[in-house]
Amino acid sequence: MFIMSDAGPGKLNIGGSGIGVDAVRRLAFLESEGEVNEETLLSRVPEIFEMEEPFHLMFITCREEREESTMMLMQSSPDQTFYLSESTSGQGFSVLNRRRLHRHNFYELLYVIEGDIYQNIEHNRHYYPAGSCCLLNPNVYHTEESYGNQRIVFLGMRRDFLENLIRSERYFGRERSAAFRNLAAFLELEDSAPEFTGKASIDFIPLESERWVRENIHDLIERMLRIMQAPDETASMQIRVLILRMLCLLFDPTHYRHSPLRFTTGNEERLFSEITAYLKARNGRAKRTELVRHFHYSGDYLYKTVRKLTGLSLEEYGSRLCLEEALKMLKETEEPVSLIISRLGFTNQTQFYRLFRQEYGMSPKEYRKSLT
Repeated sequence: MFIMSDAGPGKLNIGGSGIGVDAVRRLAFLESEGEVNEETLLSRVPEIFEMEEPFHLMFITCREEREESTMMLMQSSPDQTFYLSESTSGQGFSVLNRRRLHRHNFYELLYVIEGDIYQNIEHNRHYYPAGSCCLLNPNVYHTEESYGNQRIVFLGMRRDFLENLIRSERYFGRERSAAFRNLAAFLELEDSAPEFTGKASIDFIPLESERWVRENIHDLIERMLRIMQAPDETASMQIRVLILRMLCLLFDPTHYRHSPLRFTTGNEERLFSEITAYLKARNGRAKRTELVRHFHYSGDYLYKTVRKLTGLSLEEYGSRLCLEEALKMLKETEEPVSLIISRLGFTNQTQFYRLFRQEYGMSPKEYRKSLT
């Protein structure tokens, strides 16, 4: 989840999960140059959000009126808690619904408290009413759409944190419940099911009353928040217990109907991984005919595989990998931009500058300047 709003002259508010320091610096630089607008903000949404904390909770409340829209955000983790409140005239936050797909390096659970929400998951639109949940693994590309009045919670959990929860020793013979097996299968730790390979997402539709959802799932989340805002010597243990309890309730088929989503086959994922490695070794610079000869698949199949997993064409995906390498070289070396362009295999510097500005909203020199 990523939220960005232009808060007026001299002020730029940024909220979200795992926003990198570099992204903040680039945005601040763009604003100082007077270049912040809707398209610039949208282009700043990273493809992958990263989280260093083991878990975090993010609450978002949207109130949309004809004259004014208000968004309030609160994110809490073991490291910090921050708040964001923003108002804009009319339906000013609608720009956020045009964000490109992104993914995380952590698992994300979406829980709808009030209102409803749409998620674009791997280019398919899914509807979530109040009380429903969705759990995404780190490989799934998605973005949220917000309309009207709503309250939503996002629980982010790092993979190693979840593994420690699931792998903890068990002492009772009756602990092999359907809920625990389903949860372990989703995390691919044991009893791996075909629908939970690679990209995995699962919807939870409540079979219980609104009151049951409020007194169980909602209550567990509120208790987590209270502990995180005023932790004592047992806070870590309490958080682990509450998260595991909530996940077991969600994966229990007596409480929730489950709709696992399958996006790709194992063969497609392996081929995509091989294509990515091949392109990275060549800085994203490989012709379609070269890929056909190397992988012994038709160009159409290679194109469809990459499009299915990234939403990009082969050329666009190669270009993105190339530009990501350019960012790395600009950040980690002091080589002149002209030498970096040459190392990346470009003979036309104008083309490189055009692609770079189109992707990042600034020139390579401006990006390097923004880092300092």
